[in-house]
Amino acid sequence: MVAQFGQNATEIAIRLLGLPLAAVAVILPLIVLLRGLRILPRDARLLAATLAIAGLMFLTATLVFADIEAIRLKESWAVGQASRYSVAPGILIGQAVILAAAGLAPVVFDRWLRVFTVATLILAFIADSTGDPWNSRGPSWADSVEQGRRECIAQSSARVQMTPTGVPKDWSADIACSWLTRP
Repeated sequence: MVAQFGQNATEIAIRLLGLPLAAVAVILPLIVLLRGLRILPRDARLLAATLAIAGLMFLTATLVFADIEAIRLKESWAVGQASRYSVAPGILIGQAVILAAAGLAPVVFDRWLRVFTVATLILAFIADSTGDPWNSRGPSWADSVEQGRRECIAQSSARVQMTPTGVPKDWSADIACSWLTRP
């Protein structure tokens, strides 16, 4: 879903419709892939198929090796937690969909399918271009270093908070005071 609709639209769909119903949206890129790959020249077909398979392999590896609790989508507020795991599959499968869309036939159904697919990709890109607001939540790195320097008065290391803050995971690290107190 992220490959076609972007992270934000995917999150909204899952929150509003639920995961099973939102997953039906996977049909659009699948139709584009199946119809477009048949018409593409051999080299382009091979490249698009390789991109799609590589994306699916990254997704499979994520589901096999990742902590499923970290990427589950049961709580609507935690849907974004899985976004970092969908980047590689989203990019690879998205590129395969773009190549396959170029191979769609000039019949009316395929023309509308191509327009809808490319328009959806453009809208997804625009919607996701704002970035993730968690990445810019404070404190700034300079503030974290300054706080660490203050803690170094009686210690050999200081616990420094890093961005983002306010997330369930502890985003901090112990840094040696010899590094923090350098001129």
